[in-house]
Amino acid sequence: MRVFYHLRQNYRQWQFDAARYPPDGVEVLIPPGIVLDVDYNDKNFSHTASGAALPKKKPSLLDRAKPFLNEPLKYNPLLINYRGVAELNANPLRENFSNEPQTHRGRLFVKSDRTSDVDADISYLYSGIVKNPKTPYVAEVENPTALTYFSPIALYNPLVKSEIAKVILSPKTIRILCLSEACKISMLKVFGQAIGEKLEVMYPVVPDLHLQTTDSGQPRFLFASLNCYLKGGREIILAAKRLKGKFSLTMVTDLPPELAPDAKKLGIGLKEYRYFNRMGFLNSIPDYDVILHPTFMDCFGLAPFECVCGGLAGIASGLYALPEFIQHGRNGWNIPAPMDYFKDSLPNLKYWFMSPEKYADYVKKREFPHVVDKLVEYMQYYIDNPGELKKHKEYSRKLAKEKFSLEVRNKKLLKIFEEGLGLA
Repeated sequence: MRVFYHLRQNYRQWQFDAARYPPDGVEVLIPPGIVLDVDYNDKNFSHTASGAALPKKKPSLLDRAKPFLNEPLKYNPLLINYRGVAELNANPLRENFSNEPQTHRGRLFVKSDRTSDVDADISYLYSGIVKNPKTPYVAEVENPTALTYFSPIALYNPLVKSEIAKVILSPKTIRILCLSEACKISMLKVFGQAIGEKLEVMYPVVPDLHLQTTDSGQPRFLFASLNCYLKGGREIILAAKRLKGKFSLTMVTDLPPELAPDAKKLGIGLKEYRYFNRMGFLNSIPDYDVILHPTFMDCFGLAPFECVCGGLAGIASGLYALPEFIQHGRNGWNIPAPMDYFKDSLPNLKYWFMSPEKYADYVKKREFPHVVDKLVEYMQYYIDNPGELKKHKEYSRKLAKEKFSLEVRNKKLLKIFEEGLGLA
């Protein structure tokens, strides 16, 4: 069974992992120029392609394309997109953008088959669907806006919704792989109950973490996010000031300068997020006990998900998918979402129309004492009750094995592939 994974170099590592860890019996096909054993976000990015070594730094777009410019390929390595910006073409078919809507938000859906010249049985797409495809496909989405290039206003356009629903219901759309139950609920609300048979919950790939946990005799809290304000880093520092007893706190983030004095005074361990290797992060999970994620905006939360899969307890906002893997009172605690980034499982336009920078500034200018109070309550609980913390960590390991493991995911995915090809 040959499956074409439509990857691009700017995709996140868990999206690459879907191709790195396929079900047994699946032959993986990828676009020219993609290298699966490279973390393109790693500060030491380096690999050799077509005999040309790239520098040990994150390369420019043109640098990435140079190794392929003289190869006899059937596609143009560099394209000028609708914004007038050059981008690396990871699609062997896309010669230009003539078949894609020329809007500031990109495509609403793919109007032509991206993989018709690829000799594959199935295509595996990310955040996109195909109209009139030659190859049956599955498409992975994290919330309904993934099908409108993350433009929430399109979800309120009945013509757009109707057209997307028709494409989802077409015979060659095997499944839409929702990254969470919350995503599935949102998809049904937006596109109607009729698409239910085409939806399957499929959590992101996390490599099986066979890690030996360590015990320091005191709770070790971890915060890991690039955007300190949007993910609740400030509130964590404020909570740490009020805690009693022995504990440690490490923050993997790009800490704003105005928060640095308090962090230093409290003895918080600091690591810069942008220079943190992903596998290094995964391998460091046993050094901690609790992941903290009181986020103001998230539709999933990969870092806390990976930590739960690695056996950590968690304290997180009860936002969208987070309560599915940080379950209140079982392997952690949910804090009422500080702001309604999602409202009734749908994007709240009040906040979604803000850029991340403006939204971060919006959060920065406000105080959220109830978030700090809950962090203090739950962090102090773990400090005072080490036995309960141990139980919560054990439940995380159980949850990871029974619900989120690579074995469970691939077994379900292989069945979907076989059904799509009429083999089951």
